[in-house]
Amino acid sequence: MIASHLLKFVHFLSDHEGLACELRYIRDRDKREVDFLVVVNNRPWFAVEAKLGDESPSSHLTYFMERLKIPSPIRLLFMEKRT
Repeated sequence: MIASHLLKFVHFLSDHEGLACELRYIRDRDKREVDFLVVVNNRPWFAVEAKLGDESPSSHLTYFMERLKIPSPIRLLFMEKRT
């Protein structure tokens, strides 16, 4: 669901604003990964890390923020519904 909404947003920016936008996934050789990266005009704009029930900050998101100079990190936390 998150990927679908981000992709729609990227297409909106491309179609209506004329920006060169892409939705990417980041992973390096050391298997650090971030779920989504929105790139505008070949520059990282924001990264999104989605977690289910894990409340600890993502060291991978911090690593890529510093390395790629990503100005806006977003961390989405989903909690499991307990019945």
